[in-house]
Amino acid sequence: MNEFQVTFLDRPEVGRTVRIIYNGQVGQTARIISVQQHPSQPNYFKVVAEQNVICIGVFNPSAQTTVPAQTQAMQAPPPVIMPKTEAAKNNFPKWLSVPIGCLGLFILLGIIGALVGGTQTGSSDSTPATEDTSQTTKDLTLQDWSVEGQSIKGVVKNNSNRTYSYVQIEFNVYDSSNAQIGSAMANINNLEPGGIWKFEAVALEDNVASAKFKDLSGW
Repeated sequence: MNEFQVTFLDRPEVGRTVRIIYNGQVGQTARIISVQQHPSQPNYFKVVAEQNVICIGVFNPSAQTTVPAQTQAMQAPPPVIMPKTEAAKNNFPKWLSVPIGCLGLFILLGIIGALVGGTQTGSSDSTPATEDTSQTTKDLTLQDWSVEGQSIKGVVKNNSNRTYSYVQIEFNVYDSSNAQIGSAMANINNLEPGGIWKFEAVALEDNVASAKFKDLSGW
């Protein structure tokens, strides 16, 4: 089962195909089969699409204005797990490549994000040292963070002299046995030059014991 942090450009509803932003690119999920809304954040959703693709994120239709629309379908990368036999490969349904090879692209970007994320972790008992949690994406720096219940709170600074129209931070979350149980994301619009963003990324799961930094991006 593949899980991704996204921004929804359309309000998620069962039975529809919703437009999303993932890692700064406009794409599409497959048809939605399940929608779960966060109990305290009405614009925060966990969506299950066909083929067990899980998209978690915020409904933010205004984000569309900062990202150019895609005018040509992208070629889908090959699936990570390939059938062992040639017969099984030939029986792979062609419709899974629609729309725009979203599933294959998500898998590839997820692997890249996991490698970038490294091994930074936080816990509910203490705040990790600043030198162990500092992460930089271009001019954006994650200065400090900690896990507090279902929330991951911290500070991101814009070290540049430009305004970032959109900034997003992502974490993986784990239970007390160090098994991954989900993820958490937060985003902000119009982060000013030299600006400091005090973020709060909320996980949908209620048994969060620790978290691992995954990605910090913006444009």
